[in-house]
Amino acid sequence: MTAPVPGPGSTIGANLSMLRAWRRTTLRALAGLAGISYSYLGELERGEKIPTTAIIDALADALGVQPDLITGSPTTNSAVSAGARLALDVTRAMLEDYDLGDPPSVIPRPWPKLASDLDQLNTALRADYIGQAQVLARLVPELLAVYYLGHEHARDALVGLMYSYYAASCVSKNLGGVDGWPQLAAQRARIVAGELADPAWMAYAEYVRAYATGQASRARQYDRVNQALTTLYRDTRLADEAAVQVAGMLHLSAAGAAVALRRADDALTHITHAKDLSARVPEVGPGLGHLYFTSHNVGIWEVGLQVDLGAAGKVAELARPVHPETIPAADRAAVYWMDLGRGLAAEKTTQEQAVNALWKAYQTAPQLVPAKPLVRDTVRYLMPRVGVKHTEIANRLRYLGHQLGLAPSG
Repeated sequence: MTAPVPGPGSTIGANLSMLRAWRRTTLRALAGLAGISYSYLGELERGEKIPTTAIIDALADALGVQPDLITGSPTTNSAVSAGARLALDVTRAMLEDYDLGDPPSVIPRPWPKLASDLDQLNTALRADYIGQAQVLARLVPELLAVYYLGHEHARDALVGLMYSYYAASCVSKNLGGVDGWPQLAAQRARIVAGELADPAWMAYAEYVRAYATGQASRARQYDRVNQALTTLYRDTRLADEAAVQVAGMLHLSAAGAAVALRRADDALTHITHAKDLSARVPEVGPGLGHLYFTSHNVGIWEVGLQVDLGAAGKVAELARPVHPETIPAADRAAVYWMDLGRGLAAEKTTQEQAVNALWKAYQTAPQLVPAKPLVRDTVRYLMPRVGVKHTEIANRLRYLGHQLGLAPSG
């Protein structure tokens, strides 16, 4: 029996109710299977509570479905919609047509032009997925050509392919690609990492795989990331900065998986390891793979992880020492503001601050925010509480709702 597919823009509560009816189970039975209270599940279905990643995953397991059937697909009234569909098509074609085992019949531009495109991918276009797709379509075959021609920049081209396949996983995932394309990008990155034969880059490829495939199985993500950490520690003893940086990011990925599995102690242990490692690297700088592993990025991660651990009440305190402006990557800053907004929305006294945080996130990364179902549900939750007022903050919230396909603007 095939699970029903939620309609565009449907709420998490409505999707839960639909899936529960499909499974012919009661509120009480489903709550018991998911390990949550009957009353809390009722509040989720009625839209009276904001769910966390861990709760979504627990309910998905109990229902025997993938989490995206609960969260639904992103819907936006924004002008980026048509461009997003085209970007997905272009990225899918690139991933399907070009890989390391198939030399392309293209003549690459001079290396400085390719290097400039790579710099754009890693900086100005970090949250511009439509722009990234346009660059990737031309850049990837040229990088492959440089490698196969035995050019003096052949190894640089492999590193460029690592950046490119990570970008492709971000494009296909954040523009709504839930059909295997992020996973294919991660697979391409693992093949390139094998050619580089560098422990840090091989660990980076595992980080990309965890990012691309984690939601499908958090337990498998957790095990794979920990195995990658074991291998990295064994092969490098974390003797160089690059190994330290990628180890830190793997610990953060493991923490995210542990949170989704509701293993709070394991999550906090990995966060502590990441904090300790961040003290060994510079406070600013892109680091290996432009992952920006710094103490401030660890802080950004911790804000979101603590919200999903149910510590929304302390999110403002956690966020205070974090300075996302030290990381010149729009996606990281937007994640900070989104998670801060989710946390602040839980308390009546900070709901207007939540709107301001979500507004900053949208202004920073208008293509990324609509892709986040928990942000969409937070905006929906706030609208009857804040959006009915005649204030600038309420106007911003109504505009956000319009952009996320939740309500008309005005």
